[in-house]
Amino acid sequence: MSRGKKRALIIVAAVVVVLLGLWIASEIVIPRVAASYIKKEIRKRYPQAGAIDVSVSAFPAIKLVFKEYDKLHVEVSSITLQDVNFDKITLDSTKWPQGHFKAFIVADEIVRFFSLTHSYVQEATLSMEGDKLRVRGKVNVAGVTVDVDAVGTLEPTAGKLVFFKPAEVNVSGISVPARGVALVNQVMLDNPVFVVREDLPYTITGVKVGGGMLEIEGDANLEKALNIKL
Repeated sequence: MSRGKKRALIIVAAVVVVLLGLWIASEIVIPRVAASYIKKEIRKRYPQAGAIDVSVSAFPAIKLVFKEYDKLHVEVSSITLQDVNFDKITLDSTKWPQGHFKAFIVADEIVRFFSLTHSYVQEATLSMEGDKLRVRGKVNVAGVTVDVDAVGTLEPTAGKLVFFKPAEVNVSGISVPARGVALVNQVMLDNPVFVVREDLPYTITGVKVGGGMLEIEGDANLEKALNIKL
């Protein structure tokens, strides 16, 4: 092989190595830039929020130029969204703006995330006890308003409704408490205790109590949840 051909091959190889290096670098850098941009947008929109963690993956990374990605993960602590104070919320998505969310709220925020306007429990007081929710309030049964103190779990249905599954129910304010318990149990079986607020961009698939928090998860419109556009 002539010296000229060898030199040409060396140049071609060098160009290939450089281009390969640039491609590899872009696969690393572009997702980081995208994650940094999203994090800055969230921080700008919610300056009082706590820690913000964002990660983005896309292959090839150039997809991000067209607002496409393989996976987006957002985790924010101590943030207020749609007037609900979340202790923490995580958002995962494979296609903007749809995604999955998991959120943690304290007992006082339950009445902000859910609507009690049409709940069978009036003057409700809510608290966490281990892996159960305690509900105290007044319930109308058979034309009589009774005081109820119940402990149980929550079960979501149809994306927006949450039913209370009692483990223990105590009733006062009725002459036959045992009958009152049976009537209250039937009301709880037939009616949702909470309904997700109509203006919230969430549908729920799971609700549970643990560590003094109510954990809610389901599907979300990320653009509406975070109130940002990419």
